[in-house]
Amino acid sequence: MAMIVRDVRRLLLAIIILDIPLQLDINLYYRLDASELGSLGGLNVSLTTISLVVLYAQWISESLVKKDSSVTKWLPLSLPGALYVLFAGLSLLVARDKTLASFELALIIQLFLIHLYILGTVRTRADVLYIIVFILIALFFESLIIFALRFMGTTVKIAGITGRVFDTRVSGTVGSPNNAGAFIVLSLGPALGLLLARVNKAYGWLAAVAFASGAIALIFTLSRGGWLAFAVFLSFFSLLALQRGWLSGRVVAVLAIVAAFLAYAVAVGLHLAWISRARSFQGIPGVSYSWVTLSMPAGAALLLWTTATKLRAEWPGLRRALRGGHGAQR
Repeated sequence: MAMIVRDVRRLLLAIIILDIPLQLDINLYYRLDASELGSLGGLNVSLTTISLVVLYAQWISESLVKKDSSVTKWLPLSLPGALYVLFAGLSLLVARDKTLASFELALIIQLFLIHLYILGTVRTRADVLYIIVFILIALFFESLIIFALRFMGTTVKIAGITGRVFDTRVSGTVGSPNNAGAFIVLSLGPALGLLLARVNKAYGWLAAVAFASGAIALIFTLSRGGWLAFAVFLSFFSLLALQRGWLSGRVVAVLAIVAAFLAYAVAVGLHLAWISRARSFQGIPGVSYSWVTLSMPAGAALLLWTTATKLRAEWPGLRRALRGGHGAQR
């Protein structure tokens, strides 16, 4: 019986993770006018909602039977999220459209419940690895969808799943291109962590494939915020890897990926700045929008300089390691 409950719990967690990019949902009380303005147009009910109901029913019933006292250890960790939900709820008091605000609050509460469930139930290394593996699976398949949409160049809707293309920007099934960029960047972190961790080869290959496909898919979103977030994340991660003395070969590979990505960001950023030179910055007539767009290639260039410096510092150690390896083989 305990094994069946565990398997059901894992299945529902997998559904929640895969539902993040696929967004298999319906919006009750839908308002098209609000949706066209970028608001959440209805009360979101999804596979995640249904899975949460079942998971919490199991969790609460088990807690009542076992009288689990470990809640005092992890509950304080949920305090920041609880405060955020509280203030979001208080904002309803001053919202001009309380119906739309309640739709947003309902979605925030669902996200908090996922956070709370993971805090209270995930306790072993195997549980963490299981979640990471499905995050990488979701990242890989979402990347394939973005590749296909980039090739077709048009929005596609199949079985309630919509893959969106906005001119030259691809968002996949996540929503807007910026949302797609945020999902990819947040998923690339676990991919890189698993790639550098000491796990079996199958997990290592999954991490490598998910990381490479996700990095390419991020480019197709044309999300400047996503690009900069990815570059900053990789730069800090590489510095941490150097300080802790992790495997030199893998660190150099990561730094090389960072350098290539930043070089691309500089080139594309300069192109965007050039084609937006005639556009005025919103609210400031006479000021070119290029001054805003230039922040991306300028920041990427500075990060590229730092990455190249670290790559140069790490390269001699990698060469010595490679020579030692060849000598050992002989």
